[in-house]
Amino acid sequence: MKYKAKEVLLKNGKKILLRSPEVEDAQKMLLYLSTTAMESDYMVRMPEECRNDLKEEEVWLENMIKNKRQGMIVADHENQIIGSVSYAPVLDRIKIKHRAGLGIALFKEYQGIGLGSILMEEVLCEITKAGFEQVELEVVSKNEKAIQLYQKFGFEKVGCIPHGFKLKNGQYMDLIMMVRKMEEENENI
Repeated sequence: MKYKAKEVLLKNGKKILLRSPEVEDAQKMLLYLSTTAMESDYMVRMPEECRNDLKEEEVWLENMIKNKRQGMIVADHENQIIGSVSYAPVLDRIKIKHRAGLGIALFKEYQGIGLGSILMEEVLCEITKAGFEQVELEVVSKNEKAIQLYQKFGFEKVGCIPHGFKLKNGQYMDLIMMVRKMEEENENI
């Protein structure tokens, strides 16, 4: 789904362009994905698991852009992608087509200055336009700032997956499952 671009101002005074990604952004997206994976153990993929094939990324972006029930908003600062939020159906099945999954990641230096809240507000509007009734995510239980952000936007904790992540060093991290019903949107944004 195509997002209408807009410029926003962060708490630190930086201007950020929010927009849909384009196929031409493939190289920037690869750098963004590997950087966010390197900066945090809270991401689902390790740096070496990130796509690194430019053509594969171009095809993925092209398919995502064409999909009416999937979308992404990237945060662009000075022609560099520094954050994104995306949503997609949990699965394309009749019984669960009302549910969307959500993912968000920002470069570490852009965390804590309002960008996460801006992206969440924008994506929740897009999810509503796409016709989803419920949005879901998983978050590492130690990621307190992210949990606070999600709760601010009406997500509720609904369960825990013990040992949901296992790091290379053998350490486990629990995952918290969170859900937000979309009919509550107007009172939370």
